[in-house]
Amino acid sequence: MEPGDAEIVRLIYEKYLEPEMRLTTVVRWLNDHGYRRISRGISCPFNRDFAARVLDNPFYCGKIVYFRRANRGKEEKDQREEITVRGKHEAIIPEEMWERAQAKRRQGAVRYEKDEPDRISMLSGLVKCPMCGAGLVMKKSKRVNRNRGGHYKSIHYYACRYYRKSEGRRCGFHHTYNQKNLDGAVMEILGQLTRTEEFQKAFAEAVGDSSSEEALEGQLKDLRRRLHSQEHLKYKLGGELDHLDVLSDGYDKAYDAVQEKIDAAYDRIEQLEAEIGKVRKKLAAVREGIHSSGQISRILDHFDCLYRKMTCAERRELCRQFIERIEVFPEEQEDGRILKSIAFRFPVFYDGETAPGDPKLPDEMVSFQLDCRKLPVTVPEAKATYAEIKMYVMEKAGLKVSSLYIAQIKRKYGVEMGENYNKPENPKARVPKCPKEKELAILDALKYFRMVPETEEYEEAEA
Repeated sequence: MEPGDAEIVRLIYEKYLEPEMRLTTVVRWLNDHGYRRISRGISCPFNRDFAARVLDNPFYCGKIVYFRRANRGKEEKDQREEITVRGKHEAIIPEEMWERAQAKRRQGAVRYEKDEPDRISMLSGLVKCPMCGAGLVMKKSKRVNRNRGGHYKSIHYYACRYYRKSEGRRCGFHHTYNQKNLDGAVMEILGQLTRTEEFQKAFAEAVGDSSSEEALEGQLKDLRRRLHSQEHLKYKLGGELDHLDVLSDGYDKAYDAVQEKIDAAYDRIEQLEAEIGKVRKKLAAVREGIHSSGQISRILDHFDCLYRKMTCAERRELCRQFIERIEVFPEEQEDGRILKSIAFRFPVFYDGETAPGDPKLPDEMVSFQLDCRKLPVTVPEAKATYAEIKMYVMEKAGLKVSSLYIAQIKRKYGVEMGENYNKPENPKARVPKCPKEKELAILDALKYFRMVPETEEYEEAEA
């Protein structure tokens, strides 16, 4: 280890053992004071994971522990017994400092109960940061209700992990995206994906239809001709190998040269046979009109029904099967649009015999990019806040409406609403009703923001 690296290790332990210091504050202190580490030849700031690895590694106090890494992530019954020995290397920190650091680590390892233990951020890692290109991760906001005690409902966001101070703030992109809105927008696009030009064109080119049968037959004929040519070359080279003079001085060199040509011919034959098998299956699928593209279409057409019955883990896995990356705008657009483009990849099996969970590789991978700017803005993206509805009503109708009136109209027309955290103390207290003039104006705003259908009509209040 370089002297400078050893000094950094000592500094991490010394700072961590100070009374008010925690892991994240140590990382922040190092970065704020200009310290850098070298990772793969590149100078970069310190992060929480690096500092944790340094504090948990007994190597720095002169010890070597066997099977420590191998046991990581395994259940206790599957772990091997760790063996600790004194290494021949010089210790960077005293053992007493190591023990104190471990005691503080154990003391700080408090596991909090999750509000939603089964919840999984569905698009985490798939949505990319507009600035650095890294995958966005979950960020949770949980505010204290100072009026009535307890907490407001937790709100989950997607945010760039490299903006966090614990990661050294390697990215300056601080904007966050509401998970519910972004997830809903992607799910809505998946539900209507089969009707997009990009989907139909990509599958027509990759899978083919009855019009491509002739082209596939021509491709199959060409592959068979090339295979016959390689088979003939293989037999010819075999004969040449048999007729080499064993007693000649250059026999070994000539033998190796011919054998190398034969091996190359075998490789080409194997590749051509695989291509012929693939084209045969593709041709049979086109002739029968049956292939997994139809199954994919049925899945996407009934996506809403499937989505409601899936667990969080199943939704996440499905997204990772079909989506490669999601690009978003750095800021919400005027029409509320967040999604910029989505790169899809769909596996296609021509024989249709692959069961779920089968590790068999697909016969074809259909990839294409969907430009979301060409599509109408989705309902979750267009969904407006109370402030935006008030502003729209004021601009269009010149009326001032309260949040109470908006909530009443949303509830009346079946718009999904969250829990009310500011209920009146007296449940029998008189609640003013929204006048018809303002109700019509709010209804028009809900239609504009696609929160209710365009065909929704005014309903007279029951007497």
